Amino acid sequence: MGAERGGLARSFRAVLGNPDLRRVALAFVGFAVADKGVFIALLLVAYEAGAAAAAGLVGLTQFVPAATPAPFAALLVDRYRRERVLVAGYLAQAGCLAATTAALAVDASILGVYGLAALAAVASTVARPAQTALLPDLARTPEELTTATVAIGAIESLGSFAGPAAAGLLLAVSGATGVFAGMTALALGAARLASRVSARPARAPAVRRASSRTCGPGSGRPCASPGPAPSSPSSSPSPSRAAPSTSCPWWSRSSSSTPIAAGRRS
Repeated sequence: MGAERGGLARSFRAVLGNPDLRRVALAFVGFAVADKGVFIALLLVAYEAGAAAAAGLVGLTQFVPAATPAPFAALLVDRYRRERVLVAGYLAQAGCLAATTAALAVDASILGVYGLAALAAVASTVARPAQTALLPDLARTPEELTTATVAIGAIESLGSFAGPAAAGLLLAVSGATGVFAGMTALALGAARLASRVSARPARAPAVRRASSRTCGPGSGRPCASPGPAPSSPSSSPSPSRAAPSTSCPWWSRSSSSTPIAAGRRS
């Protein structure tokens, strides 16, 4: 147990040492707490409106709509810059929660409340794959990526406890409307933190763009042809002593493959 706690503490220290990873992790704290807290508050609203059957319907509207767009959310992450998709997901979640707060405040139709809450669950489906795909772009070393993944998993578990606890406190003080208002603020804070993340995908040092070559394939300029080795006055040139020119680095003269470096997403 002590070793596990020590490893978790090291993971959090490594994440806090990287400014971008720190912002992503803190944003995920707000997201995880809001996601779990809203679910508890919504179950209570449904139970007061229609007992156990309504609470079961709410569970269905939270999980089924959230699972349906998951493959399409992954396509967004591959097509656009991941930090922007992450911010968009947090903002969409905050917008849906704010609309749900307003609906509860004006005693709108309970079905409308369910629908808005379901949209918030869909928005959370967009944020999760974006964050997972963003971590490798922010980590500076493989070890840092590993520790960041461990820290994110621990935050997810923490949110499963802290979210319902925060919802219970807010329910006792200000009711379901106060819960949704508080979780909206957390989602907005997460979007604010994520907007300050700047992903810079790292390239391996050995990888070069074809257009950046000094000579050889892809550069438009051939490498210099091998010439005869310098001869001494006492000996005559011999083909066996010829040496290749070193005017180009070895990777630019290789024609067996053309390394490709991933570009930034639009």
